Amino acid sequence: PSWPRPPAPAFLHFSEYMRPRITAENPFHNYGIITKLIRERWESMTVEERAPWGRLAQQDEIRFENEK
Repeated sequence: PSWPRPPAPAFLHFSEYMRPRITAENPFHNYGIITKLIRERWESMTVEERAPWGRLAQQDEIRFENEK
C-alpha cells in the first residue's frame, strides 16, 4: 500500500514559501547559502511571526492522520 506524505514541520512550510523569494534576492548564491539565509530569517522571527507556519504544520498533521 502507498503511504500518505508525512506531515511537514513549520520550518519546511516557511522554507518552501521563502526559497523563491530569497533566491530572487540572491540569484548568484548556491542552494546551501540560500538555505542558510532562510534559516537565519526563521531564527530571527518572533513566536507570533512563526505562528502562521505552525498552523500550517498542524493542518498538515491533521491531513496526515486522516489519510493514514
